[in-house]
Amino acid sequence: MELTKTENKVAKLVTLGYSEKQVADLLCVSPKTIGNHKYNIFRKNNLNNTADLVREYILSKKNPKKFFAALICLLIQLFAVFTISTQNVRRAPRLAKNITHYRVYKTESC
Repeated sequence: MELTKTENKVAKLVTLGYSEKQVADLLCVSPKTIGNHKYNIFRKNNLNNTADLVREYILSKKNPKKFFAALICLLIQLFAVFTISTQNVRRAPRLAKNITHYRVYKTESC
């Protein structure tokens, strides 16, 4: 990937999982500027989305093993996002067997 210094910084931060707004805050520029840099990166390298950018950036490095852990974490996050919505992640409340009386305490509200 042939990128300018700023585009390289943007690609690295996007690969590490930062949003456009977070990247803009880190580089002290407008989020619109970051969007323009991402557009230029996509156009120069014929990429379609951020996942393509992450893949190409990692593979373009001399030692992509450094990013292997980040890639694994990204895959776990994606798996969690798409599967947890269909699963009930809360444990069912435990029911005590021999409870016949519950105490109710009244508290004063401020």
